[in-house]
Amino acid sequence: DWTARFDGLRKAGEALSVTSAVIDGEAVVFADNGVSDFPALVESLKRSHGGVALAAFDLLQLNGEDLRTLPL
Repeated sequence: DWTARFDGLRKAGEALSVTSAVIDGEAVVFADNGVSDFPALVESLKRSHGGVALAAFDLLQLNGEDLRTLPL
């Protein structure tokens, strides 16, 4: 369980005004130029110093409703 390593993302998810959601995405650390930086993500996870963001791709379920069949 890596929840503690992504505590900032957990807190952000809990702050959403929804009952439940399934969000597909990727944990990233962004460089100063706005591009995701995988080595920086690895270092951030090793040191547990935050700075991890979620690049969300899809909202698959919201408040019990399956959204996968809806058009983009």
